[in-house]
Amino acid sequence: MNTQPKVLRTKTPGFAHHSIAFSPFFEDRIAVASGANFGLVGNGRVHILSLTPGGLGVVKWYDHFE
Repeated sequence: MNTQPKVLRTKTPGFAHHSIAFSPFFEDRIAVASGANFGLVGNGRVHILSLTPGGLGVVKWYDHFE
């Protein structure tokens, strides 16, 4: 019997993720903080992801310019 949990993934080209937070208002949404160049220098982005039965998808994003 396979007891491994299902791994959910999504792609956001050009950005490396370094933080995640669950929404206290929407149980199917998470926020992921991302940064170009692994968050060391450059632009950043917050991705809002939605958990659905079909997987994980990007709902919207907010850019932050350095």
